[in-house]
Amino acid sequence: MKTGIAVVVALAGMLASVGTMADGNQLLSDCQSAIQLIENNGKEGNAFRAGTCIGVITGVTSLRGITNPALPKQAQTCFPTPAPPNIQAARIAVKYLQENPEKLNLDDGILMLFALQRAFPCKG
Repeated sequence: MKTGIAVVVALAGMLASVGTMADGNQLLSDCQSAIQLIENNGKEGNAFRAGTCIGVITGVTSLRGITNPALPKQAQTCFPTPAPPNIQAARIAVKYLQENPEKLNLDDGILMLFALQRAFPCKG
C-alpha cells in the first residue's frame, strides 16, 4: 500500500513540475473543445485547446502503463482492448468534471487519471 501511495505522490509531482499547472476548469474547457473539434471534423472548436486535452489524455494513459503495477488494484486503470479513442476519453473527462465540480481546483493530469480510473476500474 505504501508503494502505491508513493507512486501516486511521485506521479502528482511529475505532472505538477511540467510547466504551468492547469486545473480542472482548464481541462473541462480544453476537452469540450476537443469533442467539438472532433465531432465537427475540424470545422468548429479550438485546435490548441483540443490538443491540450489530447496531450493530457496521452500523458496520463502512457504513465498508466508504468504506474499501474505498483498501485493497489482499486487504484489501477484497466482499459479494454483496444484502448478507448481520444474522443471517448475526452467525454469521460468532461462527464467526470461536471459531476465533481468541487475538484475543479485540482491538477488536470490528476483529474484525468481519476476520471479514467472511475470509467475503467480493474476487476478482481
